Amino acid sequence: MGDRRVPRRRQADADVPGEQRGAGRPESQLQLIRLLNAVLLALLLAAAPAHGFTPPALTGRVVDAAGLLSPDEEARLTAELEALEAKSGDQVVVVTLPSLDGQDIASVGYLLGKTWQIGQKQVDNGALLIVAPNDRKVRIEVGRGLEGQLTDLISGYIIRESILPRFREGDFAGGIERGVQDITSVLLGDAAEWQKRAAKRPERSDGSNAAGTALFILFLILFFILRARSGRQGLLPLIWTIGSSGWSGGGRGGFGGGFGGGGGRFGGGGASGGW
Repeated sequence: MGDRRVPRRRQADADVPGEQRGAGRPESQLQLIRLLNAVLLALLLAAAPAHGFTPPALTGRVVDAAGLLSPDEEARLTAELEALEAKSGDQVVVVTLPSLDGQDIASVGYLLGKTWQIGQKQVDNGALLIVAPNDRKVRIEVGRGLEGQLTDLISGYIIRESILPRFREGDFAGGIERGVQDITSVLLGDAAEWQKRAAKRPERSDGSNAAGTALFILFLILFFILRARSGRQGLLPLIWTIGSSGWSGGGRGGFGGGFGGGGGRFGGGGASGGW
């Protein structure tokens, strides 16, 4: 009889415990997930009806459209955000919204970033802390240039550990202030320590493969929906425009109070939460 060869176990499978396999996410997978996420958000915005969410005017570093903050609290937050920009050059804006108008907060965050263009042009060092109390949603939207510091993992950790516990108690001002303090800490040099702290808490997702697969499936579904609605000639210019523009922001909304975005771009990075 011929030799019967027993397949060797892969070294990676033999040495790594089952629950830890896939825990480390290669940079290529992270880039793919971010790209698919950005494409998905852009397609959702393109397919959204014209009567959907309309961004408010950017009137300052704090846009309290939902009326959650007192004048003193708003002034204190504005001073903290001014100090952050003076030290690091990074622009962070807090916005509270009375309603998401039926939209997902991630889509709203991307639209706000694209419209307001928070952050410096070609540096893309802007971020938004978005609170929608009536929809019970919160999001940290991160500009492309800050995704390496204020990562999705850190953003989710800040929301879960610092913001949501206070929101659940009805302390919106306290949750917003703590969120701003944590974001400031990350951007002023403690990003590595924050990343370690956030990594100790298991993520709720099933891993990068599952997330990437889900986003890819959603992308395909939207692709064929838009193709059926607008035809091949109507869809391809949209995809080409999205890809060639580098996710550049559109026209900006009205600015007031001597503060405005500097041309920063957003690609869908960040995290969301609800209570």
